[in-house]
Amino acid sequence: MKLRILYIEDEPLFAEIFKQSLQSHNVEINIAKNGTEGARLYEKLTPPLVFLDIRMPGVSGYVALRRIKKFASDNNLNVKVIMCSSNKNKEDIADAINYGADDFLGKPYNTETLIEKIKKHFPDFT
Repeated sequence: MKLRILYIEDEPLFAEIFKQSLQSHNVEINIAKNGTEGARLYEKLTPPLVFLDIRMPGVSGYVALRRIKKFASDNNLNVKVIMCSSNKNKEDIADAINYGADDFLGKPYNTETLIEKIKKHFPDFT
């Protein structure tokens, strides 16, 4: 069974790298270009895994995170959200977790690190 993933990222280059990094794995990837679009797409598709950029124009990743987590809770869904940022300082990581993220992934990342993050939350991922 394919792991459905939503990647919310305003930078097309990072979105393309993400897709290429996982192309040989059993995944279905949907991309949203901003927090508003991402939250709406989550509510439509309800994937079990979301990677979410923190800093985007308009609605921030933190606002989208709260909306996604609230929708999941209200609808008895289980979702893992991994926040992503090129700022890898301790404050950003702590903020992401405090806002309700399940994990943090610093950018840029390599494929191995990306796979490790997924397997941490979905051990059967191949």
